[in-house]
Amino acid sequence: MPKVDIIIKPSEQLPKELATFLTGKFSAKDLEKLEKFGGRIQVSVTAPFSDRKHQDKNVFINDYFIKNLITDLSNAEKNLKPLTKKQLFEIAGRLNFPVTSKSTTQEVRDSLIKFLNSENTWLSISGSTKNVK
Repeated sequence: MPKVDIIIKPSEQLPKELATFLTGKFSAKDLEKLEKFGGRIQVSVTAPFSDRKHQDKNVFINDYFIKNLITDLSNAEKNLKPLTKKQLFEIAGRLNFPVTSKSTTQEVRDSLIKFLNSENTWLSISGSTKNVK
């Protein structure tokens, strides 16, 4: 997400629009110290990483769903796309695939797809004559 650092030099006056914004958020003493000694003002914008409109919390993760996911690799991405992070973690757990809790939904989804396709990837690398799914 976008982030902006605004550096205030010691004894530098705060820009008017910035002073107006900060007045409602910080005490007069804090702003006085900022102008006197200088400092950094950091502004960042954050928003949800995924569009939750497309997520389906009603998908039931069971053995049938997992088996379908493994046997139909061509649709794995389509089947994983509408799932929530919690659902993706449940799938990873059922597949004994470790995922860090700090991963984003997209990172978990991409890792699972890569994991599911790993056998085919290694078969194609090794030049095996075994049928690649």
